[in-house]
Amino acid sequence: MSTNKIVVPEAKAALEQFKMEAANEEGVSPAY
Repeated sequence: MSTNKIVVPEAKAALEQFKMEAANEEGVSPAY
């Protein structure tokens, strides 16, 4: 399904952004 190729990367990017924002709120820089 072509939608999978679009939705999955966006979901992963959203998750990464969420982790970044959560880390910023905690005052901790995310480890990459």
